[in-house]
Amino acid sequence: VNEVRHPKTSMDLEIRGTGGAATFVIGNEDHTLANGLRHILMNDSESVEFAGYSVPHPSDPKVNIRVQTWSNGTERKSAVQVLQDACTTLDSQCQHVLEKLEEMIPSVKEDSQRQEERMIEEAKREEEEDIMDEDDE
Repeated sequence: VNEVRHPKTSMDLEIRGTGGAATFVIGNEDHTLANGLRHILMNDSESVEFAGYSVPHPSDPKVNIRVQTWSNGTERKSAVQVLQDACTTLDSQCQHVLEKLEEMIPSVKEDSQRQEERMIEEAKREEEEDIMDEDDE
């Protein structure tokens, strides 16, 4: 496989900003986590005004996730709380997908085995037909 192994960074999390606007620098992550979180954040239109992410450089194993929340006069959700909620949502969605996949594995294995048996039978029939055709000539 053409997987590139990047060196790990010593930084796990850095928060730049306070209150309703912050950039979260998350070490040893990439587009996979960042895009999932961005998607969930943007679906929270009541709290989140802006959510985006960037990967500073492909060889630098970190992502920057920017979160800005709406200000409702005097009240404004913190960017930290909104990101924590998004992480919880993403975790529960991933758990749901894993559970469904694990439920389906036995039936997929059975289907695969049946299909393999049919293909073997079909190959044997074709081989027998080829032998019969050669005998007729």
